[in-house]
Amino acid sequence: MYQSRIASRVLDRSADLEIEGESDLDPTLTAAESRMAEECRYLNEAAVTTAEGQSPGWDLRLQVMTSTNACARIAHEVELLLDNSGDTIATAKL
Repeated sequence: MYQSRIASRVLDRSADLEIEGESDLDPTLTAAESRMAEECRYLNEAAVTTAEGQSPGWDLRLQVMTSTNACARIAHEVELLLDNSGDTIATAKL
């Protein structure tokens, strides 16, 4: 749920920029969001499988278990970028 909430915030930020007629998202944020999508792909796949009323297989469950920490870590990094947008020191650290 945390990763999903952060991904939604990125989409909201992008939509806000578009409405305001401003440029695209910061490239650092875009790159971090792409890394988050990659790191969290097994978690998202399992969530979709479960939402469709199916049970994730053991191989997918194992992949979720081994990728959860990396997913949470990058989601936190993206959240920091969102919270500190415009702060060049914060974005330079990532």
